[in-house]
Amino acid sequence: MTSSALSVLAALLATAAFAGCGDDDPTDAASPAATAGPKASASPTGEARAGGLVRQHLAAVGRNDLDAYLAAVAERTRFDIGGREFGGRNAITDFFEGELSGGRYEVLRERPSTGGVTFDLNFRRGGLFEELTYAYIIEGGHISELVARYR
Repeated sequence: MTSSALSVLAALLATAAFAGCGDDDPTDAASPAATAGPKASASPTGEARAGGLVRQHLAAVGRNDLDAYLAAVAERTRFDIGGREFGGRNAITDFFEGELSGGRYEVLRERPSTGGVTFDLNFRRGGLFEELTYAYIIEGGHISELVARYR
């Protein structure tokens, strides 16, 4: 596991206790999103860009827009979805088409994390309902890593 993955996992575990502490006004992932710049920083501007990129990524699912979904990820992105690891555009396309297509995210909470941003989410697709925490690493204006855990 890379040091950035360990950092994300540590941040995720540290915030797991607060997973139910969301905003009083949850925001829908389909809202307009800003484009992302270089790697997220501790500055509000870096956090906003990272959050905007992730919101764009999540909204692409609701629109069933594979091209927009893939545009947000780096060429060598690594996903860890509940302990199942995969990477590369072909595997991410398969994940989108097999598990996300037709679904919709609801953003409950967004917060900065080491090298990126973490979101608490609800996901609905047909009769499926999942409560998730997604920790993203942003590098070079793209998602380079996603660690997702069920809450």
